[in-house]
Formats: sequence, structure tokens, C-alpha cells
Amino acid sequence: GFSCLNKWTYNVVFKALWDKEKSLINPWRQSLGLEPLTSPMGIISILESRKVATIIACSTLVCGPLQRVPEDYPPYAHLKCFVFVKPTPESAIDEGLLAFVTGNSRPLIYLGFGSMPAPNPLALLRIAIDVCSLLNCRAV
Repeated sequence: GFSCLNKWTYNVVFKALWDKEKSLINPWRQSLGLEPLTSPMGIISILESRKVATIIACSTLVCGPLQRVPEDYPPYAHLKCFVFVKPTPESAIDEGLLAFVTGNSRPLIYLGFGSMPAPNPLALLRIAIDVCSLLNCRAV
């Protein structure tokens, strides 16, 4: 069938991501006294060559209720359902954090950008501030 597309899309995506990220990551690595990464796959090459265990959090909708690993995944790749942390008792929450979360009449929203690099972080910040202003909310 088309199972080869899984590995092909994986490689295409990671090569494209590394192509964008290397101009940011390699100077930072050099500032730490580390060699720049020169592989077309970047850090993924190191992880794959060292066979670092990779835990992939995914829904059972993606990999089925038995969490079957696709045949073309390496043996060190493990599929697991999403991990949920047990609720924290309110008495264990830092008072300053609790005051920040509850001490304002404006709602608090979460803005998450994952690990994707932003080509213009200040423009993205401006958009986030504008959204909060329009919605009359706060964000973390």
C-alpha cells in the first residue's frame, strides 16, 4: 500500500523544520561551545543514531485502542495515550499563583504555540496582545 508515505512525510517535515530552525539553533549551540549540527535532519539525526527512546503521545483515534506502532517506526518509538496529571488540591497551590489566576475579573486564557519557531516573534506577541485586548481577557 501506501505505508511508505508515513516515513516520506516524516522526513520531508523534519527536513523543512530543520531548514528553518538551524539558523537559530546552530549559533546558540556555538555560544555554548558545541559544534553546529550539519545533518539535513538536524537534532533528529542525533536522536536516531543514538536510538533515544521516543514517546509519542497520541489519541487512540490515531493509533487505535491497542496503540499499535506503525511498522516503519523504529523499535525505540513508543506510542502512549495522552498523559493527564491528577488534580492538585487547592491547598497545595502557591498563594501568589492562586491570586494571579483568581484575583482578576477578566478571564484568563492559555495561548500555546507548541515548539514551532515564529519567523517574527514580536509580530506574534502583538497579535496575542491584540486578541486579549479585543476579548478583554488576560493570557498566559
